[in-house]
Amino acid sequence: MSTPLTIATNNPFALIQKPADAWVGLTGSKPNGFLIFDTATNGARAGWINLYNAYLSKGINTPNTIIPIYAPDGGGRDGAYSKFIAQRLNITTDTPIITAKQIWELGRAIIRFESGVENSIPDAQLLEGYKLAQQRVKLPDLNRQGTVGPVPGDTDEKKKKRTIILLSLTGLALFGLLLWTKNKR
Repeated sequence: MSTPLTIATNNPFALIQKPADAWVGLTGSKPNGFLIFDTATNGARAGWINLYNAYLSKGINTPNTIIPIYAPDGGGRDGAYSKFIAQRLNITTDTPIITAKQIWELGRAIIRFESGVENSIPDAQLLEGYKLAQQRVKLPDLNRQGTVGPVPGDTDEKKKKRTIILLSLTGLALFGLLLWTKNKR
């Protein structure tokens, strides 16, 4: 059995760019634009940054919206890739991926699908790539319950209502504090 291209090129997310960005650790590319990195960690870093910049930060955050763009010539067209991602994350293909845990599992699922091999990159290297990517983009901390991108179903009207509620609660708290200090005198 031959070594999967993603492993041989240290490109776990199977990034293809023509022309290639000036990624840290980029050593070249294949004629089709498939990037080659010096280490799997640097390849993972690039993959996480790409995932955040091209998709998550723009609200493209469901398997059905990410994968047709991520893999337009492969499994992205027939829905098999999106279904694979959803199954791995135990979500539907239309569920937004916004929590740190979901984003981590999304990356692992993409790597699994692209390589065809379970654990083709050790979690330690994948995590190091994630931490390096966090220095460049706003990926959520894996040790917290952070989210990224817009809240699903959030509208301007809902944001206004939350603001009004928060201002009302703040006003009530200040009024209560005023009464409390008045009674203390």
